[in-house]
Amino acid sequence: MKWLFGSKKKKVSEKDDVRKVGSRMLRISSLDMFGPYSESRDGRYLLLRQDSDREQGRGGYRESGNGKFALVDNGCVVFVGECERPTEGAVSNIGTFAITDTLFGDKLGSKLYVYSADGSLLFEHSFSANTLNIGISPEGTHVVAQMCNSDTNDSGKLFLFEISQAKVIAALTPETGWANEYEFSVAEEILSLCYRGNRKYAYRFDGTFLDAERFERERVEDASPTELVLLVREKIKTATNEELPGLLSLIERAFADNLSEYHDYRALAFRVKGEINESLGNKDQAIAAYREAIKIDPKIGVKQRLKKLEKANASSGSSNTKKKKGKPTTNNVATSSITGEIVQETIYNFTQYAFIGGSIKETPLDTEKFASTFTILREGPLSQQELAAQSLPIQRVIYELLTQYIMFFSMNPSLPFPPDFLYQSNSKMLGHQVTAYIAEHGWPFPQMLQ
Repeated sequence: MKWLFGSKKKKVSEKDDVRKVGSRMLRISSLDMFGPYSESRDGRYLLLRQDSDREQGRGGYRESGNGKFALVDNGCVVFVGECERPTEGAVSNIGTFAITDTLFGDKLGSKLYVYSADGSLLFEHSFSANTLNIGISPEGTHVVAQMCNSDTNDSGKLFLFEISQAKVIAALTPETGWANEYEFSVAEEILSLCYRGNRKYAYRFDGTFLDAERFERERVEDASPTELVLLVREKIKTATNEELPGLLSLIERAFADNLSEYHDYRALAFRVKGEINESLGNKDQAIAAYREAIKIDPKIGVKQRLKKLEKANASSGSSNTKKKKGKPTTNNVATSSITGEIVQETIYNFTQYAFIGGSIKETPLDTEKFASTFTILREGPLSQQELAAQSLPIQRVIYELLTQYIMFFSMNPSLPFPPDFLYQSNSKMLGHQVTAYIAEHGWPFPQMLQ
């Protein structure tokens, strides 16, 4: 860590030397610094981060060239420091501040640095995952850092630090997911995770979730039709027979909420509806739902299930055989072998979600990024959020690679995989087993890269 100025304040001589640009950016002309900033709750302090090497003209992902950060107190620059890639920042009302360093290179990992107002380093902490965002209490007593996904123990975790002790006092994976920002009630030892729509959910400093019931209720109440489909699809993996009718009603609600506007999700909704009815023993309803799913998307991944049900119906001549209630049940994704057809559907949905509306095809395919891409995949799982954080050339390689695997599995729909092969995989994430498989097998059609 290198400091450019010590604890002595550096007076600003120019009237507009420190100037906000819009609601998110800050410019310090005398230092030739420009970047996003954080502001203390009382407005006294500003903390600018510049994740770029201005001398070499490089920003974001890079292998060298430190970025800089600056603390401003009532218009005066009081401290400037540098680290490899200063990306996130937070500053308290007393000037204590925190900076995260995303580090050079492709390897997942980050560091947290916490400073006093005079620029003294109070402590640092290393993570084995990239940091999504951070927050600091107005009193400057606690810092919170939320991780992105990785294949390490830090994946998706939220870490709460007590600054005076320079240690972690809680590490948890929040049920409410990644927060947009944080609020502290230090006297009550409560940390609130804040989300869109003024939603806030409280956790004790020891990690206890205080708003679990309200979260589940509001999660369903606020869900869009597409979110309902994904929510139900996740819940049926562990639902009991008593819970399945309620999940079925949520799918019907999704259909009633104009799901027809979302072609891919409508096919998925019929598939989920079929899975629930199949688990409940409602064979006729399951068959009807699977048929509708296939009409919309022939590659939705239920052809074998439909054939099996139709054969069973034909041989037994009966339907709606009731299962015993009260026992946990899972859908076939969790209990039977996964086929290439199902894997193809999962990768296709992820690719559509991750690259929708983009112009990724216009980016040239850089063969020098192949090695870095496979390193990222081996370290999976790969979330849409982590994909977006990669450089555009690496995103282009991943897009081409996933497109080839969509083609490969469409040509090999019966290829068998273990029952848990798609664990953690959905439209927003590819689980570790999927990314590891792709990294191991490489390009299925290398001739197409010529």
